[in-house]
Amino acid sequence: MRLNSGSRAPFQMILAILSSFLLLRVALGADFLFVHIPKTSGSSFQQFYALGDTTALGRTLQACETFVDSHWPRTASHDDPRWVKYKNGECNFISAHDTLHHAMEKVVSVKGVPPSIVFTSLRNPIERLISMYAYGCCTVHGCTGNGKHKVCEEWVPEAIQKHGLKALVDGNELCFRRECEWSSSPDNHMPNFGQIMTWTFQDYSDAKNDEINEVEALNYLSGRTEESFRSSKAKIETLDVIMLTEYNEESVCLFYWEVGKKLTGKERDPFSKAFNEECRVDLTGYPNKQGIKGRSNNLSLHGNRLDNDLQQGLSRSMRNEILLYKHGVLIFCRQMLQMIAESGIGFPRINMLCTEF
Repeated sequence: MRLNSGSRAPFQMILAILSSFLLLRVALGADFLFVHIPKTSGSSFQQFYALGDTTALGRTLQACETFVDSHWPRTASHDDPRWVKYKNGECNFISAHDTLHHAMEKVVSVKGVPPSIVFTSLRNPIERLISMYAYGCCTVHGCTGNGKHKVCEEWVPEAIQKHGLKALVDGNELCFRRECEWSSSPDNHMPNFGQIMTWTFQDYSDAKNDEINEVEALNYLSGRTEESFRSSKAKIETLDVIMLTEYNEESVCLFYWEVGKKLTGKERDPFSKAFNEECRVDLTGYPNKQGIKGRSNNLSLHGNRLDNDLQQGLSRSMRNEILLYKHGVLIFCRQMLQMIAESGIGFPRINMLCTEF
């Protein structure tokens, strides 16, 4: 904009600001809740897609925060600036390190309606566990999972700080920040270090049942019981989109596609445009070559760092977590295969992944 007239400049500037604001408000008509399981490249997704305009989406997604603050959707009061921005339509993307139950409850309490799109990203549970352990304890030179590490962060359970991931093999209940204990309110229960996904998608109303005792409730909340697994399985089926960290390139295309199907009119247009621009290309690397793949540390494989006994022990102790992940992969495959059929675009890696399902 050229400012040739000093007398008109202020008016022109104000008009431009108002126009930009109104355009943004139109673009932010749909709300997005990202149920962010730690170490699934969720922070990179938010940074790349909801904190800038470097993709074909432009400014369609606007995060209500500039960083991922654990549990802020639940703990922040309604007058918190982030919630005020969300209620006023100045941002539309919430990333929650929290349970689906709590995050939805808070969103509805603030805005009066549920979000338009609810989605998550899943990762192989053992890979995610090793990545989280490395984040909290391991040196830059690597991580064996056997207790050889630097001084751990305070949120890492004491037993894991002392013995590494083998502390989980014997079925110990090891929660973040403190050892697991019964809380008078199940809502305040911290997740088991090895069962975060199951914890994320549990229905906590079951744990508040007066007919079950504290031991039964704690076992339920730990994510190890059949009841907690069935509850989490039912919850994960309610999501609009499930992405897979290991298939990030294809997952972003699925996100574009599914959101484009669920929204209408001008709200849908940016996602349809992004799909056509970024996904109707040869997916030898990533639709957008400067995308998540070059920015996230959560896309590499860590399982080869563990010896066989530890790998097998973790698989036994994390049985429900692994089963829930496999169910999530099944849902992902169903959505991806439908997208392939409807769009006519081939995704070779998906065909290989989904043949077993």
